[in-house]
Amino acid sequence: MCKGYPIPATDGEVQESLGRLQQVSGTQRYRIPADVNPEDFSSLVIWCRKFNVTLAFRPRVRVWLRHP
Repeated sequence: MCKGYPIPATDGEVQESLGRLQQVSGTQRYRIPADVNPEDFSSLVIWCRKFNVTLAFRPRVRVWLRHP
């Protein structure tokens, strides 16, 4: 989680940080905290805090949950 670094938001948005980018290319997997409902989100954004820029955006994201 990204403690101490708020994610920019507009009114009415619900946001959650899943952590730092694991690598710059290839498949990445992030654990979704138990108290976060993926259905509350309609998009996925990869945002760079250092440069305040959006690197990627995906509307209508579908989340596949894999149980251990």
